[in-house]
Amino acid sequence: MKLRTKVHNSINPNSAKRSVTMNFYLFVIRSTDHKIIFNAHADYEHCLRMIRRLENERGIHVKAYCLMPGYLKLIAGLESSGISSEIVLLDGKTDLSLWNDFARLVSKPTSLHSQCVRITHPQRLLELKKYIECEAVRVGFVNDAQQYRYCSSHN
Repeated sequence: MKLRTKVHNSINPNSAKRSVTMNFYLFVIRSTDHKIIFNAHADYEHCLRMIRRLENERGIHVKAYCLMPGYLKLIAGLESSGISSEIVLLDGKTDLSLWNDFARLVSKPTSLHSQCVRITHPQRLLELKKYIECEAVRVGFVNDAQQYRYCSSHN
């Protein structure tokens, strides 16, 4: 099942909204040796800037994210019309071009491991979004997900 959403035409923002088919993916990125990848406030801020850059430059629609000291989880949507050039899933790995963009989310050099799973059901998308946005509560960082500034629920 493909998910549909309304987005503005990126070429002409004044044009009418159009319906496009989106393919959503869950990305989990961590260091291969389970080291901390976000040490300081600046590391987290770099990642948030890179997420916004991916949205603006690559047309990736970020639905949810959570940055934790040792990993990040992100749900991203890509228009299906450009899916072959944007992402290819082979044994859970992304294509090199998109992977390089996601690897830049982490500011310090480290060996990264990624997992990528396509989300095929709208209900599952909502469940995963809520799960990711409550990550900081589950691990005991905060009592309310909106208190954790490095999570999409904070905005």
